[in-house]
Amino acid sequence: MKIRLLVSLLLWAAVSSSDARMAVQPSATPLSTAPKAKAKFIHIVCVWLKPDLDRRDIKDFEKAMRELKKIKTVRSMEIGKPAGTKRDVVDNTYSYMMVFYFNDAIGHDLYQIDPIHQDFVDKHKAKWMRIQVYDALIE
Repeated sequence: MKIRLLVSLLLWAAVSSSDARMAVQPSATPLSTAPKAKAKFIHIVCVWLKPDLDRRDIKDFEKAMRELKKIKTVRSMEIGKPAGTKRDVVDNTYSYMMVFYFNDAIGHDLYQIDPIHQDFVDKHKAKWMRIQVYDALIE
């Protein structure tokens, strides 16, 4: 667990120090073109919630994030908030970070089309103002 968190933090530091902070829009590329390597696949999702959400909206969102763990191809998942680290390369502006671990890219692709994930997006997309995603293959 500590190794996964360290890998996640190192990956986050590497990508947040680049110019990769622009919001990622859904790709027109089909998911089937994702790398099919047998490497472990990590999917990091940073969410910036709208500032005008009430406490109930936030609690509903938190509960819905935990439901994503039920997707069969999710090997494990962690949810966190910014650590408040005071360094120039650290972005503490997001509301929540979800880190998903999959056995491979195929597991990630199946997660994307799973009804639980689709329901999460449909019901909660109005609550966020920005989503940033980082995907990595860990060999």
